[in-house]
Amino acid sequence: MPLGAMHPYRSSLVVGEARDLAHMHHWNRRPLSPVSDRMTTLPIVLDSYDLAAAERRLCAAALETAGGIVPAAQLLGITRHALKRRLIKHHIEWPPHTP
Repeated sequence: MPLGAMHPYRSSLVVGEARDLAHMHHWNRRPLSPVSDRMTTLPIVLDSYDLAAAERRLCAAALETAGGIVPAAQLLGITRHALKRRLIKHHIEWPPHTP
């Protein structure tokens, strides 16, 4: 496709599109939710430098603090899908199963 040509199925220019998209990343930022204001400091003490154990404890603590997957993901600064992947990875049961 020649420089500056229009894509047949789009109304925008193809050239420079990636550069323009790089500047639009701020549109994806969500405003802080009231959930993120609940924790200003982390009361979690890590016993070792084991990254998997730290991630597991952070996920569990965020779930307990927030009370749900979406608000916990917001606390952690990740998507709910990313948090669900970590729950599966670390075998964290949510909601907690009560006998």
